[in-house]
Amino acid sequence: MASREDFFNQIANRLGRERLRDVKSPIYPDQPWEHLYKEYSHEDYVALFTENLTSLSGDVIRVTSDDQLKAAIIKMIEDEGAETALLWKDYRLEEIGLKEKLLAVGLKIKEWEATIDKQELMDFAEQADLGFTFAEMGLAETGTILLYNQGDQGRSVSLLPKVSITFLYTTDIYPRITSALKQIHEKHEKEGLPSLINFITGPSRSADIEMSLSIGVHGPGKVYVILID
Repeated sequence: MASREDFFNQIANRLGRERLRDVKSPIYPDQPWEHLYKEYSHEDYVALFTENLTSLSGDVIRVTSDDQLKAAIIKMIEDEGAETALLWKDYRLEEIGLKEKLLAVGLKIKEWEATIDKQELMDFAEQADLGFTFAEMGLAETGTILLYNQGDQGRSVSLLPKVSITFLYTTDIYPRITSALKQIHEKHEKEGLPSLINFITGPSRSADIEMSLSIGVHGPGKVYVILID
């Protein structure tokens, strides 16, 4: 087996140059990305998030009242011809009265609860028209949403139904992924992390077969994000 020196010497030889020695690692300033989007207002973040997600075939709807929220939900149900919905058992969805709104228009619904038989939940999820979740954060730079998955917040709710619908407070939109990671670190430094954090950017997209883009092969073919002021 070649020694470490032999290994590096061989690389230098293949590159056709002298072997470099005593190379010092560059010194980076703390948080070198913090200047990015420095001139943006929070409203600019919201606009950028909307622009980027829309460019990836996502649908963004912004609401400022409960009446607007109800109207948006009804329109999505009608547009998608939906009859069934799966939703997280989450206090934020309870606060906006989602379950009652869905039942009022005649949808058959099921809440994802960790105490329910998992196969029963999976069977429903595979056939559900809509999956409702609530995002922890949104990233303006890429139009990405972050979902925390654990317990009653099953990841299959955002992956298996035909259409994914996620609610997001506009106050939880941050400039970029580095901002999100900083928030995650600060929030969970003491209390720990959820079992999974999903970064989702638009509908499922795949082009691994003959470089032909397909939508909805490995997940929902349509993604809505409802921004709540």
